[in-house]
Amino acid sequence: REDGSDQSGRIVRMSVADDQQGRGLGRQIGEALLAAARERGFIQVLLETNDDWESALQLYRSLGFQEVARRPNPDFGFVEVHMTLKL
Repeated sequence: REDGSDQSGRIVRMSVADDQQGRGLGRQIGEALLAAARERGFIQVLLETNDDWESALQLYRSLGFQEVARRPNPDFGFVEVHMTLKL
């Protein structure tokens, strides 16, 4: 749940270990998280990732997420990419 909402879920920087990448695990995890969100009655899922995680961005787009904002994070030296998916 996002901010106590009964309608929104949130995913923050989902990742798969380097030696396990390329096996479809990220897609399986993402699909399972979205199925769980639907089961809980959420109407949207918010997501945050890093701008340099290109494979993750491609995966999220293929799952239907749309980018809504980019925010620099100077403390960690990357740009946060915020995405959303209406369920």
